[in-house]
Amino acid sequence: MKKVKVIRLVTVIVLIVMFLVMSLYLFLPRRGDSDSGVTAVCFIDEDRLFPQMDYRQLFSALDISSAYSVGEELSLEQMKDRIDKISKEKKANTIVLLCDGDYAVSGLTIAKDDARIKTLVLLTPSVPEDADLSEFGTKVPATDICIFAEERARANSLYERLSGEDTKFTQGVFADTHGMSLYISPDTTRYFGTYSGWTKSPALAGSATLNHPVVQSYLANYLKNHALEQEGLSRAPMWIWVMKVLCTMFVAIAFFVYVATLPGGKKKTHDKDAVEKAEEETHRMADGRLKLKNRSIFVKYKASLVHLMGLQLLLGAIFAVIGAFFVGGKTSNVKHVLLIWMFMSFFSSAFFLLRYIRKLPKKDVRAHRAMFPMQIVFVAALILDIFLLTLLWRGTGFLHFSLLLVIAVLLSIMVAVSLYMLDLTDNFYMKSQGQGNGVLDSIRFSAIRFVPIVIVLLFSIIMDKEICTLQIMILSAALLGSAFLRRIVKRGALGDVLSVVLYACLYWMMF
Repeated sequence: MKKVKVIRLVTVIVLIVMFLVMSLYLFLPRRGDSDSGVTAVCFIDEDRLFPQMDYRQLFSALDISSAYSVGEELSLEQMKDRIDKISKEKKANTIVLLCDGDYAVSGLTIAKDDARIKTLVLLTPSVPEDADLSEFGTKVPATDICIFAEERARANSLYERLSGEDTKFTQGVFADTHGMSLYISPDTTRYFGTYSGWTKSPALAGSATLNHPVVQSYLANYLKNHALEQEGLSRAPMWIWVMKVLCTMFVAIAFFVYVATLPGGKKKTHDKDAVEKAEEETHRMADGRLKLKNRSIFVKYKASLVHLMGLQLLLGAIFAVIGAFFVGGKTSNVKHVLLIWMFMSFFSSAFFLLRYIRKLPKKDVRAHRAMFPMQIVFVAALILDIFLLTLLWRGTGFLHFSLLLVIAVLLSIMVAVSLYMLDLTDNFYMKSQGQGNGVLDSIRFSAIRFVPIVIVLLFSIIMDKEICTLQIMILSAALLGSAFLRRIVKRGALGDVLSVVLYACLYWMMF
């Protein structure tokens, strides 16, 4: 037992250290202003999985302030107004304009007319078939242009037009074995980096380019040598990725070692004797405070669960329709719709069973006192880390960051309260079912919560929305994983409280 306590203490220390190191490493270098007088203005296509945290760190390490416009379908005039506003706010005399996907042609037009733009970066440029590129060539725009993309005909032809160089019969230069194929025009004003892709989908290819650590490294080195006119290599993206991978790996190992020290769960019992014994124990627990007549309240509870399933199916169908509507329109809103559905599912269930919660007797809490401080410290560290990472990672949605953060916090608190109410109810009444696990944690109730997610997933596949499909699959995996962790932590001291806090924190992170 003493060795178990030591192992538990060591794992908690590792968790706290990893959380703090990663959080501080990501948090401290983040600056809004720079001494270089250079500002990066980034326009990102809405149909992308954009890692804003990575790019904030990349620009910050280069002493370049940065501003982002994600998924707003801005017109050319709106883009110009945004650049003017950011330039005044940052007091920048030099602009690095980064345009992703469909913003490529608008970026070329702006760079042609705006002398402040020293460097134009095009990530996976998407050029329509009917786009008029006649005014662009080797000298127009006069600014330096850098293109990063998977091997695609459209990106290659755009570089050929801007540089006058051939990419079909000329092989690019490889800086290293695992690097990109590089093309540089003779006057060094045109730069093209390409790599072998793994998908034919433009949306997935664009997301892969934005998230690719090699692309981020090459972009950092290009900006350092061309936009800032400095010599040497920038290793900022590499260190960011090393830190994320190491911290994630050690946190995962430490957490599962910690979980292994928790006491085992009780085995399920389904036989008649066990059911009768559970009901007798329930009578004793009630101790006169809960009057039972021919198990009528248990019969009502069972019937209410059937009605609750119908209610959840109805709500799930409504959210499936709303989610399908957003798949056909703004796909990136789908994740928020499905996360709000998870909140509505738990909250409406708790509200539906409120009359049974009121009839609960006082509940004795059994606690392993040696475990209690360790779990509290672990949860506190988890909350701190999630708070810091939420500040860094989020902000790419369609609400203002501050409003999105408030909404996420409030929904997480309400999810925690709802889950705790359901756990209190289920832990008491489930004894009438003769089960070791709660009814509301059973497969049928868990499956109901994924009904709209499955429907929207199928709809996104039919609509050929690859990014939307990927987002829903990631969200589903995250929800399944958090539900699994919640059931594990329930085995520990104050398991009900700590498990719902853990789930609520993870729910917060999913926003």
